[in-house]
Order: sequence, then C-alpha cells, then structure tokens
Amino acid sequence: MTESLPHYEAVRYWLVHAVIILGALYGLIVYRFDLTFMDALRSAIGLNLLAALIFPVNIWLNANYMYLNGKPPGQTFYDLLGPWPDYILVLEFVVIVFFGGILYLVRKLRARPVIVK
Repeated sequence: MTESLPHYEAVRYWLVHAVIILGALYGLIVYRFDLTFMDALRSAIGLNLLAALIFPVNIWLNANYMYLNGKPPGQTFYDLLGPWPDYILVLEFVVIVFFGGILYLVRKLRARPVIVK
C-alpha cells in the first residue's frame, strides 16, 4: 500500500484487516470458542513459518509481502521500530505481547458472569 489515510486504498486496507480480527472475535464471542496459550503459541509459530516461506518468494518475485525485505514506503509505524531487519525482531515481541494480551482479555472477560434480566 503506497497511499495514506484518507485515501480509498488505505481505508480499504485497514477495513479488510479489521474484518479479519472481527471474524476471530465473532467466533470467540458468539460460538464461545476456547482460546488457550497453545493456540497463541501455534499462531506465532505459524506466522513465523509463513514468513519463512514468503521470504524466498519475495526475493524471487522482487516483492515485499509481509514487509520482510524492507519497510513500506512513506512514513509508517514501522519507522518507530528501527532499521531493517531489526524491526522484524521488534515485531516478534509486539506479536507476543499482542497475542498474550488478547488471550488474557478473553480469559478475563469469560470469567465474568453474564447477568440476564
């Protein structure tokens, strides 16, 4: 994505990614899927395996999927994370904190009793 907000492409990009998260939350809330530490660990491992598969594809296609080969153009959040490839390691930490935070919130919210009037 080369455009910034409020351009249509930027809005579309963020909406698509937000709907992915909302889909996961829908399963957690409506279908009462259980989320465990192992699920968060599998997600992190799966994300790293996907990145390992995409990196050579990026080199072969001269692409930059998942921003593994460089930062996105323009000023972005990635500028706060350091130069390439350091920002990838910082993002690993962010993923661990994010997955752990979601796991904690889901567990905490599920522990609260539901009051029906």
